[in-house]
Formats: sequence, structure tokens, C-alpha cells
Amino acid sequence: MPKQQRYCFVPGCKIGCGSAWLQGRKLSLFGVPVDDERRRAWERAISRADKRLGKNCVVCELHFEERFIVRNYKHLINGECVEIPRGRPTLTKDAIPTILPTVPAAGLCEPLPLKIEAVWSNGRTTCKRQKDDSFHEEPDSDETDVPTSSNCDGVYGLEGMTQATFQIGSGRSTSSQMTRTWWLSRAYVQGVHVKTVDVDSVRAVRDLLFEIDAMIPCEGFEKETGMEAAQVKTKHRLHGGKLHSLRCCGTVQNRGQCLQCKYLHKLLKNQVYYKRAKWKQASTNLAQKLKRKNELLRRQEHTIARLSETIEMMKEDIEAIVNHRLKKMLQNLPKEQQV
Repeated sequence: MPKQQRYCFVPGCKIGCGSAWLQGRKLSLFGVPVDDERRRAWERAISRADKRLGKNCVVCELHFEERFIVRNYKHLINGECVEIPRGRPTLTKDAIPTILPTVPAAGLCEPLPLKIEAVWSNGRTTCKRQKDDSFHEEPDSDETDVPTSSNCDGVYGLEGMTQATFQIGSGRSTSSQMTRTWWLSRAYVQGVHVKTVDVDSVRAVRDLLFEIDAMIPCEGFEKETGMEAAQVKTKHRLHGGKLHSLRCCGTVQNRGQCLQCKYLHKLLKNQVYYKRAKWKQASTNLAQKLKRKNELLRRQEHTIARLSETIEMMKEDIEAIVNHRLKKMLQNLPKEQQV
């Protein structure tokens, strides 16, 4: 069974974690009834479109009428009703939350602009696709001196500037007084989304381009020898022939690498060093094992040679003893038998 929650289920209520007090009295949280019929009645009273009333949900006492809350024990002693305060209030069997805050109806908020999927660039600033001339904006009178630049559908760039890519999405905002057309521009540096701006004029686009040009892109790091095997289990991405961390922010304060790419570079170098050390240690261990086996073999050969010499000496001693005893036995025989 899931653990009971510690915050009120009613939308808009801030009571939770048992820390709410009212007039010097701690507010109580009541669990959902076990009976399915009563629980459905509570769910009808507390209507939420985002989630359903579960068995582990709780509702605070601010949403119940006082007649539904039992705070005292009642005992009949000698014909008199005696009330003793309860340590923890409880609810009556027919209790239903009826005091609910006013929550604005769904759909009153302004609709959000359509989400545009991220586009990863390959570091190039020019595009050779045919320009879309279906929409053209007339520049203002004070902006006619801005030189035109090569552009294409959805991607804009300036010659010699920081490599960046812009994703363009159009939109229209309508009010009672005016209608405004704007473009949602997303800037990517080194394949990382760094800025989102609503532009409605050539000046705004120019300011955005110069702002992006002032940024210093993260340089990443080159792929070194031995990193092919080490980078298999490491989260990274390849951009412009260099490795970058997946959490790379795209820009840095000073020229060089960002902190995430530095950590990734150090991690890969440590992994390469560890693998090389492991291979070296394995070869060293193999050589040591072979050396120990050779030494053991030489000791065993020396032991076998020593035992062989001992056996030969024992054979000679046994043969001498046998000859001595045989000669002595022959001497003890009569002379006729000795012949």
C-alpha cells in the first residue's frame, strides 16, 4: 500500500507536511474513506482534472463543516454527558468536504505558442537552399542602410561571425487595438540552444546576430588515441570534428572549454590511462607468473636430480651389504660345501 500523503489534495490549498496552525491550534489532515461509495462522493465534491483522488490522499479540516468534525469523546456518567478532548480529531461517517476554494476554470489562460522542435546544426553558417520569397517585410525608413546578407528558409548567418544557427517560427498576436506579426528566433551555438528571442524587425535580427557574435564558443577537445574504447560508456556528442559533453552550454567566459567539457575530457583521459595501466599490469602479471613457474620447474628438476643420486647411492650400499653377507655365509659353510 502506498504511503499516505502529507499535503492537502484540494486544489489551491497550501496546507501540508503537518506544519499549518490556525489560532494556536494545529490543523488536522483526514485520510480518504476506505468505503468506495464514500470515496466516490469525496471525488465528486473535489473535482480535479489533473489527478484522481487516491487512497493515499488527505484533505485538511478547513474544507469540512464544523458539524462533520468530532473533537471530543462523549461519555454518559450518572445521567450527565461528559466531554473529554480527543488527542486527534476525527470525522463523522457522513462527512463530505464542502468548503472548497474558488479555482479559475481551465482555458482562461492565454494559449502558449506552438513548440518548435530543436534543430542541431553542423557548424556551417551558409545554406544553398532556394530562398522562400512568399513573405517579405518592408524595412523601416531608418533601417534602409542595413546591408542584405545571404539567407535561406529558417537559417540566417553573417559572414565572418561566430558560427550559429537560427530557427525561425512566425506567429501573430491580436488584441483589441493592434495586430502584431513576430518571428520566434532560436539561436544555437556549437549545436546548443543558447537564446530564444521574438523579433519583429530587421534591427532586432541584427542586434541578435551581433549579440551572438560577441559570445565565445566552447572549443571542445580533440579525440585522442585510445578514446574509441573509453568513450563507449560515456555520454558525449560529436560536433565539428570535436567531442563535447551532452551538458555543454555552448559558450564560455574565456576562450577554451566549458566546465562540463573539461570534466568529460579528464574523465576520458583517466579511462584511457586506466585501461593502459590495466593492460600493462596484466602483461606484468603474466610475466611474473611465467617467471615463478620457471623457478618452480628448476627447483623440482634439482630435487629430482638430488633424489636420483640418493637412490643410486642406496643401491650401491644395498649391493655391498648383500655381497658382504653372502661372503660371510659362505665362510661359515664346511670346506667341502665351500668348493
